[in-house]
Amino acid sequence: MHSYRVFGGTLESAFPFTELQASDQENEWNLAVGHEPPVGPLELVGEDIVFGETKVRSYRTAEGISLIYDDTGRFDITASGQIVWYAPDGADDHLREGMRADVLGRVMAMLFHLQGVPSLHASAVSIGGEGVSFMGPKGFGKSTIAAGLARGGARVLTDDTLPIVRGAAPRLRPGVTRIRLLRDSATAIELEGAHEGADDRKLIASHFEEEVTSVRFAAAYLLSPAPADPSVPEIERELLPAPLATMALIEQSKLGSLLRGPEATAHFHQMADVASRVPVYRLRIRRDLGRLDSAVEQLKGWHASPPGVGSVP
Repeated sequence: MHSYRVFGGTLESAFPFTELQASDQENEWNLAVGHEPPVGPLELVGEDIVFGETKVRSYRTAEGISLIYDDTGRFDITASGQIVWYAPDGADDHLREGMRADVLGRVMAMLFHLQGVPSLHASAVSIGGEGVSFMGPKGFGKSTIAAGLARGGARVLTDDTLPIVRGAAPRLRPGVTRIRLLRDSATAIELEGAHEGADDRKLIASHFEEEVTSVRFAAAYLLSPAPADPSVPEIERELLPAPLATMALIEQSKLGSLLRGPEATAHFHQMADVASRVPVYRLRIRRDLGRLDSAVEQLKGWHASPPGVGSVP
């Protein structure tokens, strides 16, 4: 068994995760291997697309939730922190690589959901100990902004799965801190030590300083490209009212359509609670890599001061 630091805790695993740091702390979660899936009723909850035509489906069981992927098999998940993987026949190294990605993505997000902890699909950094997340569709620049801020001194929280610990002052758990960037973004940020990813269009950077503890959730930004018009500010933010803020968080959830029925209702109330306590902004930003530094400085200016000091609505 191996133990790794991730999501602000420790994952004990029957398989190595080379992208994670070893941990000597007490395990919070356990990933084991099963041989024969338990026999029992499976109640379909929802389904989502992983990539292409490959799908994952969620099922309610007597013990918790099962996620069944077309390619990597079945994961049984309980609120106590136990994950059991049932691999399909003929599992090879490539499939195990996909399994690890699934565990660090939707599988852990579903475990957190069972524990009342919602997760965003977002990039996030810590600026002076304050957590700031960036959400939006693929290609909108979430990873680029996070990498630019990290180069400017922020600590990386995650580039994918972002759990939110609810409370009077919600907190963000740190996730997997590798950042994936398109080559033009990596060139603009002048990354060093980045390596090729599975997608040859992207580079993976893992040398940034990372945040290893949870931090206060200071703000969420929903990215919205600004037009290339000199009369329009290069970067500006607009505070969303509570209903729109709640919907933005739900739409950028890591679990998406895997949560339906009672699970979706619980998720809605969780995100509404977060939106009532954390400012959610629409961030209009010009998609110009040559102006990334000025955008980074503006974001740092909004969050370098204590709450309420030097900030704008």
